[in-house]
Amino acid sequence: MDNKEKFLSDEKAIFNFATDLYYKNKSMEDLVEVQEQKDLLSLNHKAAQEFNEINTALASYCQPQVKAILQVSSNAEDISPDFNMMKVQVDQLIQNYDNLKKLIQLQERILAKKDKTLSKSWQDMKTQIDQMDINKMKAIQKDLEK
Repeated sequence: MDNKEKFLSDEKAIFNFATDLYYKNKSMEDLVEVQEQKDLLSLNHKAAQEFNEINTALASYCQPQVKAILQVSSNAEDISPDFNMMKVQVDQLIQNYDNLKKLIQLQERILAKKDKTLSKSWQDMKTQIDQMDINKMKAIQKDLEK
């Protein structure tokens, strides 16, 4: 496989992962917003503030980043192979994925203190995130570090 074919193949994988991540981010924003409202109603202001900060980061940093990656990847055939750009894309996607995982872990820790477990919505999100092919992104990242 030549450089152009490798680039296009990897960009297609990046595009597919970023598309999935984009919708997971949107769903997570909704979950976090609902949780924030619940915490406010139960007068748990510290938890509400934590979730508000996370939701702000998702909406104003993560989502635009993933959207930009989608725009670049969707036009991959029209650009010459740029493996430095690809490395930045993959690094950002992995970081964004890790942030979603950390958000779920935060919710699990908060609930564990109350002897509770994730709601069905949170559990579904956790399962969907676990099913994402992060190993493909890590493999591309490793190839780009050579």
